[in-house]
Amino acid sequence: PEPLLTTQLHVLLCSASGLSCTVDDKVSRYRTLLEKLPPVNYVTLRRLISHLHFIHQQREKNLMPVENLAAIWGPTLMHVSTGNEANWSKRESEVICDLISMYPKLFSVDEEELIKEQRMLEVLEKYHNSHQIPKPSGDIKVWVYITSKESGNCFNVSVGPQRDAGDVCQELCYKMNVYGHELCLMESVLNGALIRPLHHSEKVLDTVLRWGYWDDADCKENCLILVFNTIFRDIAAIAKPPIAQCGPLKFADTKSKAFKSYIFEFSQAKLVYYKDKNGSVKLGEWKIEDLVWYIGHEPKRNPHTRWAITFINKNNKPKRSKENPYFGWTLAGTTRDEQLKWMAAFLIGEFAHLDLLPKPQMDFLK
Repeated sequence: PEPLLTTQLHVLLCSASGLSCTVDDKVSRYRTLLEKLPPVNYVTLRRLISHLHFIHQQREKNLMPVENLAAIWGPTLMHVSTGNEANWSKRESEVICDLISMYPKLFSVDEEELIKEQRMLEVLEKYHNSHQIPKPSGDIKVWVYITSKESGNCFNVSVGPQRDAGDVCQELCYKMNVYGHELCLMESVLNGALIRPLHHSEKVLDTVLRWGYWDDADCKENCLILVFNTIFRDIAAIAKPPIAQCGPLKFADTKSKAFKSYIFEFSQAKLVYYKDKNGSVKLGEWKIEDLVWYIGHEPKRNPHTRWAITFINKNNKPKRSKENPYFGWTLAGTTRDEQLKWMAAFLIGEFAHLDLLPKPQMDFLK
């Protein structure tokens, strides 16, 4: 049968892939050739390449970068029966690789369509992060460091959709010669600037896959660390539901390096901040179920306080830009007791129906 990229254009497209020219010149050459396709072929190709470009954008999660997609689809879309198919295969893959990579320019994709695709990505991410929907994906291997990344002591652990942080602690507890319930799995991001103790019920796979939506510079040093469960123990002593917290804190959003003082309130699983002490003007509000929060702040902005908590939206990619150069929103305060109270409020709001500490396990691994 005739391929989607017709036989008449086969040699011309393969030649275009090998041109030594600017990206714009190559786009122009491809565009001229694709306009020679029959209308049905052209429309079908545009929709298919749009879909493949969409898959490529999620490459950190699905392990299907443009090169892998092109290797599969090149021979399918451009096959020729000349008896020399093996020699053409590489060039065909290069053509499809170019078409996927250049998709927005090649097909003059407008802003409305790009926004639509971004919304689709957000919906998929929200679906993936939902604990209410079973995920059929298989296990992946992750490295877990023991006590600290600097120790260099790490072990490969298999995590699937249903495996939680408590399971990993139980599997590796013999490495630290303690019971699993005495340990905590810690998420370390931004090269250790931000850390987050995972609740024992949290799905480890969700945490690891979330990194795939971040900018490369923000996730390249991310890791999981097995540590003693001191943070949750400190918090558990004061975390008695229902719990609310209110008071002045320093705050900086994704646009600001400088911190300003506002009144913050956490109640009914919502974080709210106000312009003045009277609480007459609400400036922002977040549901705790939509947030991922970390202890610490990125080094580029320092609140000059004893503690800080940085949080991001769980369902949106924390993408930096010229207008929003900083990672997440950051709260900052002065005393350790104050920090523990805010963290206790967050945890009770997020895990209201679960114990903060895991139940003791007596089946200690030998």
